[in-house]
Amino acid sequence: MKITSKTSLYGLIGYPVKHSLSPIMHNYFFKNSGVDSVYLCFEIPPQGFKKVIESLPFLGIKGLNVTIPYKEEIIKYLDYIDKEAEVIGAVNT
Repeated sequence: MKITSKTSLYGLIGYPVKHSLSPIMHNYFFKNSGVDSVYLCFEIPPQGFKKVIESLPFLGIKGLNVTIPYKEEIIKYLDYIDKEAEVIGAVNT
């Protein structure tokens, strides 16, 4: 996989996430579909969560999956939430 300035960045945020198989699955799809993208895990400790989330708009990340413990806390930072997620009180993408 060749990463360039044109490569789109996607990822997973949570704590912990080192065990996640998501990068294997997503990067396999990107490679075999000819999509110029990469998927990474971002392990964010609770004390850094707010700073990281507030920085995301400036990083050019195209999309994120969200896992424990942030599925609920992330909601207050979102521009939009659909009705189903609002009822559930948690999101994962």
